[in-house]
Amino acid sequence: MWTRVLEPALGLAAAALLALLIVPWTEKPLPLVAAKARANVPARQAEALAGPRALAPDAILPLFVGRAVPKPAPVAPPAPQPAPVAQPAPKVPAAAPWLRYMGRSTAPDGTSSVYLKDTRTGKVLRAAQGVALGGWTLVSEDDAGLVLANGEDLYAVNKR
Repeated sequence: MWTRVLEPALGLAAAALLALLIVPWTEKPLPLVAAKARANVPARQAEALAGPRALAPDAILPLFVGRAVPKPAPVAPPAPQPAPVAQPAPKVPAAAPWLRYMGRSTAPDGTSSVYLKDTRTGKVLRAAQGVALGGWTLVSEDDAGLVLANGEDLYAVNKR
């Protein structure tokens, strides 16, 4: 007989406990007590009681360290750096298959010249080291070929 009464009572108690866990419990003070409490609170604390609001990290940090934190000195922005000057890429001589190496000669004063034939026009060109002859200057020479400059353009010519 006791089990008929005890089981429903325990079931009812479990349901009540579950309801207490699910339903949020808010305790509201009596209206008269709340009005008196707000009247006696300073303005700064009244703002805190009004509700949550965003604060700057500098305002919150003293709560954790227990003292006022000095503000860091303002840092001057770095001075603007001048734009790097772009160096022109070194010029690579272009192959000049229309120029044919004919040979070289040395003048009585000791200056050496090379002779080339422009196969497009049939003209014979003369070039010397460091001297512009007819617009052509000999820049460098080795056993395989030579490099000529005409204005700002560079040309590579084979000696074969």
